[in-house]
Amino acid sequence: MREPHNIAEVAQLKPAYVGFIFVRDSKRWIGRDFDPVHLNLLEGESKACGVFASEYLPTLLDRVDYYHLDAVQLHGDETAEYCKKLRTRLPDIEIIKAFGIDPSFDFNSLVPYQESVDYFLFDAKGKERGGNGTTFDWQLLKKYTLSTPYFLSGGIGPDTVAALKAFAPEASALAGVDLNSKFETAPAMKSVQQLSAFMSCLP
Repeated sequence: MREPHNIAEVAQLKPAYVGFIFVRDSKRWIGRDFDPVHLNLLEGESKACGVFASEYLPTLLDRVDYYHLDAVQLHGDETAEYCKKLRTRLPDIEIIKAFGIDPSFDFNSLVPYQESVDYFLFDAKGKERGGNGTTFDWQLLKKYTLSTPYFLSGGIGPDTVAALKAFAPEASALAGVDLNSKFETAPAMKSVQQLSAFMSCLP
């Protein structure tokens, strides 16, 4: 998100996290002049999460400090070693590492990340690093046997409520869902009405 009035509206719904995109080539990039004071619009229950992709580590650390972020979501080619360094430098920040999932994805590749990240995020593998608006076959997650909890992402919208209710009971490691493009009226602008209706139906 990036528009103050929209941040304030969404904050009233008390989502667990509100995301701020720090990826310059993203159509949802917060821009050069985004004021940290806008994060004060968040309610106490909502954490400010910065989304980065293959960012130079000192730059990421600077952004976390400047914006007082509570969490970071890594959507690039970050290695397990990168995450380990980040954990060492930011022991109190939640780290979420995103992966694009398709039928060929090897869940064993996640093992080295477990000691450094708090959550994984599983998204549909697409042309963009996120916000493609497409889902993947959630049945692929039956291959996931690690203990690290994960967020489900990729094309989740008002039309997926029934599928989520059916999937959630068999997904013991599911920590939550990532709501993005399906609730947008424009890039980085969320429909409060749609979000509210969807959140009231979550399993």
